[in-house]
Amino acid sequence: MLHPNSEVESNVANTTRLYQHWHDLLRGPDTSAGSDSFRRESEGLREALLDIDADLEALQETIAIVEGNPGKFRLDVREIGERKAFLQRTKATVQDMRSAMTNPTSTKRYEKDARDDLFNAKKTVRATDPYGRPQEDYQMSNQRYIEREAAQQQELMERQDHQLDGVMSTVGNLKEIATVMGREMDDQTA
Repeated sequence: MLHPNSEVESNVANTTRLYQHWHDLLRGPDTSAGSDSFRRESEGLREALLDIDADLEALQETIAIVEGNPGKFRLDVREIGERKAFLQRTKATVQDMRSAMTNPTSTKRYEKDARDDLFNAKKTVRATDPYGRPQEDYQMSNQRYIEREAAQQQELMERQDHQLDGVMSTVGNLKEIATVMGREMDDQTA
């Protein structure tokens, strides 16, 4: 069982950044429905939390399978315990984020801002594309794409490093075998 935690850790790290941005917007001047940025961040955060829930469920199932036959997966009790602890820590982190999104203080804040928005009938002019999508939508979308791609590239490089370490070990073993074979051939011809 390779490190399934790394993908989940990457998703949690990205979601934590998204949560921090959402939290900063919550503390900002406007969280009303008219604040597209806050609404988009809230929706994105909810989706990310649902994705992590699915990942955690799959990880929990995997751990249960491995516990049934740890020898087959070459894992000892300590390693399984570490994975279980990771699972519990991650569940707690996700629950903390979800609780912050639904706590009464947060809910009151954006409900109040939504009411104020309706009463004040604020209208803002935004730079939009021909389809009505604001420029900040593109910027946020691009930023999330860049962060996601960077995380995937980092994960890929880590996997490649691990594989190269394995290749290097194999080459070292082949060198030793060739040296021993060379000595044996010298001994037989002498």
